[in-house]
Amino acid sequence: ERADTDGDGKVNWEQFEGQFHSDDMQDTLKLMDLDASAAEPLFKLLDVDEVGTVSFEDFIDVCVHLRGPPRSIDLMTAVYEHRRAAKRFCRQLRSIQRKLRC
Repeated sequence: ERADTDGDGKVNWEQFEGQFHSDDMQDTLKLMDLDASAAEPLFKLLDVDEVGTVSFEDFIDVCVHLRGPPRSIDLMTAVYEHRRAAKRFCRQLRSIQRKLRC
């Protein structure tokens, strides 16, 4: 919440990076077995909507899931999401191919 310098309830990359080396953030990273080199990949993971900002709720949600070893349900969820995205991509590709033939 300290990183939210403009009070909009979200943190952009500059705000996030500015707090990344704070003692509080370092303690949080230690809990997740991460270090400062993970700043940018962590921000991208947190930016679930790909809008360049992260809400405090998204930050907490991801941190909870990153803590400790992956559970079977986490891995299966990732596999499911990947398969779903691949099927969606294939459908879109077939649709484009059909349109190009006309």
